[in-house]
Amino acid sequence: MGHNSILTAKQMVFVNDTSIHRLGDDVLLQILAQLSPDDLVSLRKTCRYFYVLSRSRYLWHHILSREVIQERRPLPSYRKPIYQLGSAQLETLVRRALRLDVPCQQPTITKFGSRQSVQWIRLIHGQWVLVATTDKQQSILTLYSLAVTENDKPSLIAAVNLAGPVSSGEIQVHDDRLVIALCYQSPRRMVQVLSVQDRDGQLEFATLSTFEGLSHIRSLRNELVGCAVYGDTQSPCVANWKTGEVAFLPISPDGPGQCLAMALREDICVVASSSSLTIYSISKSAPELLQVIQLAHSVGSVSVSAECETLQPEEGASARQPTRMLLFTASSVGINVLRLRQQQPKDILMPPTFSVDVLAEEDLKRGDVLSSKPSLPHFGGSTSRLSWIYAPSSFLDRSSASLVTGRFATRDSPPVAVPTADPAAPAPPSQGAATNATPSGVKFEILSECKDVQLPSLHMMPVMDYDDGTGIVAIGNGLGELVVCNYGGPVGADVAECFMRIPVPVVG
Repeated sequence: MGHNSILTAKQMVFVNDTSIHRLGDDVLLQILAQLSPDDLVSLRKTCRYFYVLSRSRYLWHHILSREVIQERRPLPSYRKPIYQLGSAQLETLVRRALRLDVPCQQPTITKFGSRQSVQWIRLIHGQWVLVATTDKQQSILTLYSLAVTENDKPSLIAAVNLAGPVSSGEIQVHDDRLVIALCYQSPRRMVQVLSVQDRDGQLEFATLSTFEGLSHIRSLRNELVGCAVYGDTQSPCVANWKTGEVAFLPISPDGPGQCLAMALREDICVVASSSSLTIYSISKSAPELLQVIQLAHSVGSVSVSAECETLQPEEGASARQPTRMLLFTASSVGINVLRLRQQQPKDILMPPTFSVDVLAEEDLKRGDVLSSKPSLPHFGGSTSRLSWIYAPSSFLDRSSASLVTGRFATRDSPPVAVPTADPAAPAPPSQGAATNATPSGVKFEILSECKDVQLPSLHMMPVMDYDDGTGIVAIGNGLGELVVCNYGGPVGADVAECFMRIPVPVVG
């Protein structure tokens, strides 16, 4: 190993024949790699030699793998590739991930209230906050920077007037731009797709596409926008914002009812309703209904994982890779994490089948009145960290409203899939399978339950977004209250340098 900087520092200290330095840099690095990050920081304070040695990139790459990746602690999916990160940046990621995984933590709350009712909010790659607000006169989309602050508050970097109040929306960062899909239901029903561009050194919003008659945005992936309504009917559809085409999803007599959530992959679309999951194939010219799975419990609200896991095909299996997705559901009886798994058919000419297992579940918060129920469920990017709000249905019951973050682990106790009625044959569209069995040893662990008085009133139409990679929850409400809750410390320049830059096209 070459450690020129370490050798230079070593020559600056007195070394005698009995010194530990006789072990050599390579051996000492192997020993230091067994220490905890806190022990390394303590050792760093003893002398110049250990200060330099403890900042070795090899050392922090090893600790990142051991302490974070192997332990499934959340890392931002939008971080730079590991090979582009230096020693200090790897240490920053490790120490932040460890801080985010400590139970009973309380966030630092930064208030930057709006003068208008907050309708919709999204965190963008740990760097920006996108907020849609409205009043009787106008609706505005505002972009704030978390890395650049003014008076210790996120700084305003762009704003634009909108065609109406935002009822739903999604964002996705592409290789060349940020794509924002927004839905307005008044004064007319429509979906607008926007981006952010740089004009003469100033950020501004630009329209990419508009769809009249679409509403209730449920998903955004690549060029596809998943919506729940077209025209005056409850008809799920997928719109292509590049081509302007709209494809309707066929409705089964057993599904899907009200479209609460939708997940889009390259070839699969999953629609979650209050009682079922409906799976479609979207790889052909027209969407095809594959299967309807009836859920074991009624769903009040649901969040679909940001990224599903793609499993490698077994030896001898077809090249078509089975897919699994996670759904975080909340209802009046508690919260559940469900996994949708694709079963590989024995005959490659047969369509795939799917099953659902319960990964983790939590009963309604004990000790509170029955009016308190979980709402606004959100997955973090790791799909193992979750956030939700306990929001009482009664305005008078103010004591039980709280912001909760938690985690669940599945590595040690993988759930057992419940197959369709006949594993040898694909289930017809109306014959799905679900289970309410929870694997032993898999449960929620609450990391934080925050009732801070600085939080927005969680009774007044709250909206929120959660980024577990940076430990940030953004919350707004109908009163114009707007805050960022930070569990991992400030998003300063040292943290922001670990992340990929959000692409912003430059226009003349």
